[in-house]
Amino acid sequence: MTLDFNKIEKIYIRSLIGIRLSYSSGDINFIRDRYNDDAIHFEQIFLFLVQSNIFKDDGSLRGHNSKKLRSIIQNDHLFDQFLINILLNKKSVYNDYVSKYLGNFELKKNELTYKPFSKERIKYSGIRNLFSEVGFLNIGQNYNYHINSAHNKKIIRKRKQSVITPKKLKSILDKQNQIGLSAELRIIVHEQDRLKKIGINNDLEHVALENVSLGYDIKSWESAIDERYIEVKAVSILDYKFHWSKNEIEISEKFGEKYYLYLLPVIDSDTFDIDSLVIVKNPYNEIFSKDTEYQKEPEQYLVWK
Repeated sequence: MTLDFNKIEKIYIRSLIGIRLSYSSGDINFIRDRYNDDAIHFEQIFLFLVQSNIFKDDGSLRGHNSKKLRSIIQNDHLFDQFLINILLNKKSVYNDYVSKYLGNFELKKNELTYKPFSKERIKYSGIRNLFSEVGFLNIGQNYNYHINSAHNKKIIRKRKQSVITPKKLKSILDKQNQIGLSAELRIIVHEQDRLKKIGINNDLEHVALENVSLGYDIKSWESAIDERYIEVKAVSILDYKFHWSKNEIEISEKFGEKYYLYLLPVIDSDTFDIDSLVIVKNPYNEIFSKDTEYQKEPEQYLVWK
């Protein structure tokens, strides 16, 4: 499931945490029923709290003192700071999304401001509204947004942390390559299980280990005689964003119905949410069709004279 910030509201977060603290029952269905008596969007609020390391997948608390957490949700100022720290945490799954949004704000006369175009207002409406609810952001006239001056230092510090030196870039790329390889290995296990269930005994080929220019990572099987070409993308559970190279796009068009994108959400460097795996068959048609749900944005151009 992908997190939809338009359904994440302070009142609902407080409600679910409060219910969790009020009942000794660890049954997630019981907690859901109590929550749904007075609130909405349980699945999204629960996902937010899991991804924010407040809840575990089974609904129990993840390393938080119950008494302290109760005092936080009962104090509006403390609860605002609590949520702001979650959203600004550079280790969170939301970091790229939040950083990109905050990167739009410019420092003018000691004030961080942003006046978005209408398309940007829609794109970031969820995170904007949540930031506004917790007092982090003020929405002025004519859609002028201002960061509360008390938080300016946090944003400036966050931007400094996002500066990428050559050494840091190498570290990032090395980590991405390792995550990519781990994702491919996890999909191989997934495919072995799938083939076993449908009675196909053919061997898989992890072709990316030998040749990265083929435009896919794994050769699997549709049937005993028909191949399945798989390109694996390790993605964020938040938006499933990935980079798709020109070569991969051309190969996907060539193979058509035999080509698949496997979008595998990352939990940490070597752990993945296989239950949230999204498989896109014939992605060239799916992504470039007129009615696609996927958004696209060119990030670079090949230029010559």
